[in-house]
Amino acid sequence: MSTYLLQYDFNGSNRVTNISTSSENTSVQHVVSPLTAGKQYNFMVITVFKEVNSTGDSILAETVPTKVPLVNVTERSLTSITLEWENVDKGWSYALQINDSDKVVIKDESSYIVSHSVTSLQPGTAYKFSVITMFHKHNSTAYEGLTVTAIDCTSVTWHVTNSSIQGMVEGLFSNATASNVSQTHVSPGGRNVSFTGLYPGATYEVSLVYERYEQCRHSLTISPPDLQARCDYMASGYSVLIVWNKPDGVWTEIEVNVTGKTYTVSEKGEQQISISGFLPAKTYEVSIGSLSGTVRSYEPYVFSCSTDPRGEFEMNILLCGNSISVCFLMLNCNNIFSSLCPVWHCL
Repeated sequence: MSTYLLQYDFNGSNRVTNISTSSENTSVQHVVSPLTAGKQYNFMVITVFKEVNSTGDSILAETVPTKVPLVNVTERSLTSITLEWENVDKGWSYALQINDSDKVVIKDESSYIVSHSVTSLQPGTAYKFSVITMFHKHNSTAYEGLTVTAIDCTSVTWHVTNSSIQGMVEGLFSNATASNVSQTHVSPGGRNVSFTGLYPGATYEVSLVYERYEQCRHSLTISPPDLQARCDYMASGYSVLIVWNKPDGVWTEIEVNVTGKTYTVSEKGEQQISISGFLPAKTYEVSIGSLSGTVRSYEPYVFSCSTDPRGEFEMNILLCGNSISVCFLMLNCNNIFSSLCPVWHCL
């Protein structure tokens, strides 16, 4: 028996291959190619002797499915990731493995896209994963990848001054930046994130990145600029004028607090405020600070403000107006006796 016929269906057409062999061979081997990956074929082998064919011997065999070409990480959170890849053949199934854990078999015959979420992960942690295509008992080579869960920037205890941002971050990241409209600052390596030389009162976007993954993004407004201020006499001691220097930085309001009352001046206002309702020859404690949005200056400037004492003298003259002759008499007597008798002047 030196001739065989091999019949099989290939993409809807019947193919027949003649296979000749020497009578000295005890077995026949033939490679069928090309075939479609991940497909089952029904092969029929027929023996030929002269012009007579035997009945056929049917053999079912499958090709190995192809490797997943690409796995995308479509969603990342603190404790979960979502992986997605193309479902080339709806007859295939997939095995997913995360960090050497047990494989999860996934089969979705309803869609051309396979999507699977992995939960109960740790924040800011790198995870290796592999996806294997399976068809019958045949497995493809594994697609291997790496992803990382996100970090919660809002849970970090940020220490903010009027020129710096610092915080200890738990989780995996390789680069930390703080950016505003005109500046970008880079933190040194390590978990201790530190940005210095920042602009007072400015809002910075803090971003943590691991390789191509953005771990978190968080806006922080640093403390607005410190102030220097003074008070000047006004209205014979019944009002004061609070004057301050122009802050070097970003600010939206100036807040002045005196006698338990708070007064605000907008950014577009003057560098002073007149406040009434005081008494002459008195000393009041004043605090003044700047605001950038809802963020107050790191330390308010506190100082003592004395009102004009001349208002008290004018009040005494006004009270004497009801008995002007007595006042003049007292003044004249005081002048006379002060010139004649120093002792009386002293008394």
